[in-house]
Amino acid sequence: MSALDHEAFPRGALIAAAGLVSFSLLATILGNHAGLGNHAGRIASTIPPISAPAREVSLAFADQTDGSVQVKDFASGRVLGVLPAGSDGFVRGVMRGMAHERIAHHITNGPGFHLVEGADRRVVLEDPATGRRIDLNAFGDINLKAFSRFLPATGGAS
Repeated sequence: MSALDHEAFPRGALIAAAGLVSFSLLATILGNHAGLGNHAGRIASTIPPISAPAREVSLAFADQTDGSVQVKDFASGRVLGVLPAGSDGFVRGVMRGMAHERIAHHITNGPGFHLVEGADRRVVLEDPATGRRIDLNAFGDINLKAFSRFLPATGGAS
């Protein structure tokens, strides 16, 4: 037998752990009841809309059998780029999150994802089907360029 077999677990630590678990559960329940959380409608409301779009395009993403992803202009079907298998992790991750959001809302055939750059050079990716909006400038220049390359070269929609 070891010395640990005879000593009781410290009562104060058990009470503190039980209190922490109780507080966490209560905070979660109250937060959900109050409508707090990471829901599409609340995300969209925190990102101000782009008031003067300078460039914009609606995008569609098509998985290919070789693991690559075709990025197309939703309206024309024109291929804007191809993400080779194992590359473009930021674009793939963002779009995976957007697709997951659509699945959670039971949306199977939604409109294209709207990519818009304002006159102030702020770039936002929007999903008109769920209302989710992502300010891509918040992720740094490299990640911003990963999406901006799909915007038309000059003003106007494509």
